[in-house]
Formats: sequence, C-alpha cells, structure tokens
Amino acid sequence: VIREKYDITFVYRYSAEYEKGLKDKQIDKVKIIPQRLLSNVGLFSRLKSKIQNRVLYRLLILLLFLLQKTGVYSFVNYFLLLKLFKKIAPDILYVNNGGYPGSRACLTAVFSAKSAKINNIIFNVNSLATIQNGFIDRFIDRHIDNIVDIFVTASYSAGKKLSKNRRFPYNKIRRIANTLFQENEIETLP
Repeated sequence: VIREKYDITFVYRYSAEYEKGLKDKQIDKVKIIPQRLLSNVGLFSRLKSKIQNRVLYRLLILLLFLLQKTGVYSFVNYFLLLKLFKKIAPDILYVNNGGYPGSRACLTAVFSAKSAKINNIIFNVNSLATIQNGFIDRFIDRHIDNIVDIFVTASYSAGKKLSKNRRFPYNKIRRIANTLFQENEIETLP
C-alpha cells in the first residue's frame, strides 16, 4: 500500500556482501541507492589478505582506526550524505539503526538530513540503548533530540532504555512491534 501511494528510496551503506543479499530480493517500486561511505567495517580483513608485511598492515590499521575515532570518516560522510539528500530531497527520512548510539553513519545521516532541510526525521532503534558516557555523548544526543521528530522501538523495554539511558523525552518514543499490526496499534509508550 505504501509503495502505491509514495515514492520510496532505499539508501544503504554499500558493501559487497549486503549488495549480494539485496540482489536476491525483489523490491518493486523502490529506488535503491548504494552509498559508498567511509567505514572500517570489512576493510581490515580485506587489507589483511592483500598486505603481506605485518608491520605495514598494523600501521595502516592504526591509521584507519584513528581516522574513524577522531571523526574524520563522519566529517567526510556528512558531506556525502548531504549531497545525496539534497539530490533526492525526501519528505521523510527514516533512519534504521542497530542500538543507540549504534552506527556513526546513522547519526551522521541525521545531521546531514537537517542540513539538507529534511523536515521529518524518524529514527528507529532496534535494540537497547547504552548509557551516556560523558560530555560528547550528551552533546551529540542533545542535538539528535533537537533534530529527530520521533524515535521508534519495537518494545516498551527498548523505549524505556532509550529514554533513561540517553535522556530522550519519553513522549517522542513510539513502539511499533516487529509484527503485523493494525493502525491503532502504533502507540505512545505508557
């Protein structure tokens, strides 16, 4: 029903493995865009098979790890996503994340969406949120909270942890069970 009424674009961080799994599925009327983003996911194992010199391999891994940890990847990915979001200009951005904070790419997508003037941002959190850890977490979460319109979890427990551990307002969290539901089953947490 949704695909009949709306244009849907599915954007994902490109990886060969994910791409292979996606090609096995038929998704009618959905535009699919693989987005190449900087990430160390899968990169270390690919480098290990190509670089025989152990010292060079370890130095390269350290450099890539530092680039990711210092936010260089997020900085570059911000602009890659900003360019994409301006091009496709969605009315709604639905970010599907693991836990919270989860993927840096998902957090970066929220900031890029704000800069691209996307007015409706939904952030799906699929597992329990971790506890805030220091000033940087509080700073990022405060901005995520200001940008995101609704957080979605599949369970009351996940919603409560998201509110308690990350200080997101309870009234912005909605539970949508990972099952078939009727329209009146989407609800605000009790």
